[in-house]
Amino acid sequence: MLGSGTEAPGSGRYEAHSSPGLYVCRQCGAPLYRHEDKFETACGWAAFDDSIGDSVAGRPDPNPGRPWTEILCANCHGHLGHLFQGEGYTPKNTRHCVNSVSLAHIGTQTAFVGSGSARDLGRFMGGVKGVALTQEAPGAGSLAMPGAVVSRASPVAVATNAAGGAGAEGTLDRGLPTAGAEKNGGAEMTRIDFDPTVIDYGSVIRMCCERLLAQTPGERATIFCQGIEQWRTALDLAQSFQKKGLPLDVEFVRPEADK
Repeated sequence: MLGSGTEAPGSGRYEAHSSPGLYVCRQCGAPLYRHEDKFETACGWAAFDDSIGDSVAGRPDPNPGRPWTEILCANCHGHLGHLFQGEGYTPKNTRHCVNSVSLAHIGTQTAFVGSGSARDLGRFMGGVKGVALTQEAPGAGSLAMPGAVVSRASPVAVATNAAGGAGAEGTLDRGLPTAGAEKNGGAEMTRIDFDPTVIDYGSVIRMCCERLLAQTPGERATIFCQGIEQWRTALDLAQSFQKKGLPLDVEFVRPEADK
């Protein structure tokens, strides 16, 4: 990383690595890439078609005979690899060719919360132990949120479904949600990547909702869940909030493969 070297092709531990989570700078720990932006090229090095925000910086490669763009960690300026464009591997037409020795992997899970206070929520959750990264953006479309089929349940509907034996899924099918647009005025989405060995999903969304409702009483926080376990956890939280008279909407985003 310090000498702008290149590891031998095919020797890196992350070339064919595909576990969910974040790839961080081995030198300073800054989050650089998400697993969903990684793709296979058989080029011999780990490849990504996007980085996290402004985490990766570029400059002309200083070595003679290399008319390429060198990429570095924007935080500590450690060498990562090189940037190539126009190869057509993915629709983004970009390849970050990264040395595995420059990376470390953190197995993370993701929570999505829609509200009118994404920036404040991201800053608050960014200081919570176990939270690796937060990202705020207006609308769900600008965040990587896998899934295509949405089911909604209010706390009252959940209680009715539970009593009547009806499933919570299947009540609403449509495209990707826009951060609780119907209830939150189409405001903002916060994505929270967290280490489940340090903090669990239930604690993450509970802290989010308590923060939002404390900052703006009466605001409707919306939880977008991925997978049935997140769905069940969010429903339990919604029911506990209902008992306290606090508004909380829950939406379940089922992966398209589960349709």
